[in-house]
This record gives sequence, C-alpha cells and structure tokens, in this order.
Amino acid sequence: MDSSNPKLQSSRESRTPKLTTQGLSVLASAFVFGLAVYRADPKDIPVIVKTIVNSSFFVLAGWILACAFLICGIIVVLLMGRIYSTEIARLARERDNLQTKLLGGDSK
Repeated sequence: MDSSNPKLQSSRESRTPKLTTQGLSVLASAFVFGLAVYRADPKDIPVIVKTIVNSSFFVLAGWILACAFLICGIIVVLLMGRIYSTEIARLARERDNLQTKLLGGDSK
C-alpha cells in the first residue's frame, strides 16, 4: 500500500450489539420453556408438546403471524420501490444539471 494514500477509517464503530431487546425476549421465552421441560416428568413431555401444538390458539397465532409478516413484507417492498424510483429520478436530475453546467449551458 502506498504510504501517501492512508487507509480511510470510520469515525464510528460498526459493531452490532450482541443482545438486543428482541433477542432478550426470545432468550427469556426459551429459558422459561426449557425450565418447564426440565422440571416436568419425562412421561409428561410428549403430552405437553402435543397440547401446545394441537391447541387452536397456537394455530391461530401462527396464521396471524404469517399474515402480518406477509403484509409487512409487501409494504416494505412497495416502499423500497418508491424510494428507489425517487432516488433514481433525483440522480438523473443532478446528472442533467451537472452536464449542462459542464457543457456551458445556461447557468443556474
């Protein structure tokens, strides 16, 4: 590497936190579920799992969550498309303005 061109460094650390609020809730839920399975009798574990999986609340919650993810995904895709289109239009306007300035067109 050439010593006259030092490597640029960011002024801010780009480190992602290991434990966020969302991760904490998942961790707490997993801990409670693991503790419940650990403290239960081994013969009761299949009954507990069958009760959770066969409950209508579990199924309904899964469908609601899937629909929410689908709707949020569609909204994000539409917003990103709109942002992309406006940004491309802005860049085209800037390019045109710079070309007219450089080619000696009307000065604004």
